[in-house]
Amino acid sequence: MVCDLISIVVTAFNTEDFLSECINSIRNQSYSNLEVILVDNGSTDGTSKMMDYYKERDNRVKVIHKKYGTPYSGRKAGVMLATGKYLGFVDSDDYIDEDMYEKLSETIEGYDIVTSGYKKEIAGKMYEFFDTLPFGSYKSETEMNYLMEHMILLPYTDKEGIKGRVSDKLFRTDILKTVCTEIEESGFPDDSAIAYSYISKCKNVFVSDICGYTYRVNPLSVTHAYYDNYLSDLNIFYKNMLFIFSKNKKSKALVRQLEEFVSILLSDAGSRMNFGLYSRAKKYIFPFINILDDKKIVLYGSGDVGQDYYSQIQKLKMCNIVLWVSKNRKVLQGSNLELSPLSSLLSEQFDYVIIAVSRKDMALDIRKELVEMGVKDNKILWLPPIYMTDL
Repeated sequence: MVCDLISIVVTAFNTEDFLSECINSIRNQSYSNLEVILVDNGSTDGTSKMMDYYKERDNRVKVIHKKYGTPYSGRKAGVMLATGKYLGFVDSDDYIDEDMYEKLSETIEGYDIVTSGYKKEIAGKMYEFFDTLPFGSYKSETEMNYLMEHMILLPYTDKEGIKGRVSDKLFRTDILKTVCTEIEESGFPDDSAIAYSYISKCKNVFVSDICGYTYRVNPLSVTHAYYDNYLSDLNIFYKNMLFIFSKNKKSKALVRQLEEFVSILLSDAGSRMNFGLYSRAKKYIFPFINILDDKKIVLYGSGDVGQDYYSQIQKLKMCNIVLWVSKNRKVLQGSNLELSPLSSLLSEQFDYVIIAVSRKDMALDIRKELVEMGVKDNKILWLPPIYMTDL
């Protein structure tokens, strides 16, 4: 285990409801040689006072108060203040296991970065998400060439890659400071810009199966907000990454991945700009076409898969949706059908329940839950969604 100082940067904007749990999960780390840098990104609630409270009670805590800016501006301010040899990020509405940085510190010596997984609660269950590259060391020229050719994890595909997140990684601070001088600020979520710019500069990488970070789905987070400048900010991201990748000896492979990545992000423009349900670019194709004609179905799931299934079924009139259920009850824009609680299907007449999720482990958990509720197993259907690029 390295005993070097690890800086942890937490950027916050109006997250007082979650910040205490976040900070305490860092302060209570089993690896205690920490520098905790809290960046108040112009909050208007009690976030600022809460940061000062912890600064007074823990000499490892430093606080930056700044005017409102992009998440990247806050992260950059924290990085530039950091004095640790290594650096990690924790989002202010998330929290970490008490041994997360101890485990990462045991791995990073001799590497420029260690990646790990994260946990996320979905429909009452906790699931783990990892990089899809094989776990282990990437040091030799052959290994690093392979990693650079499969660096960017493309959303909605089963291709190999590394997640474009910063909060589940441990970085070297000196490299990270160089990266932060090259990235052009925009309103586009900065995780991917930081992560992929950084990895493109690495001489060696360790992809680990550590999973000590818990990602909390906060609907008020800036990453879940709708904004009008998505396309212009995405263009800034693309041009910036293109410039950075063009200087790399593996530029051809990196630019190819960047183009695929941006193409997928463009397909998300409708969702990010709050277009109606039927205006969304469809990613997933309903896998039961011409099989369930005239059947009464319950659609389970309101994520991207569920929304794509719903709009296709309604448009093509291939079967009759009698109920759309979700753990998160809401009305989706562009839909006249309110999402109903799961218990509603017990009083509904239907032929089949269609599970609208992409991951097999989630589908198995949902199937088990439905059977325990009294739904017959032969009335529950799931197939892997057909992703558009697979056609």
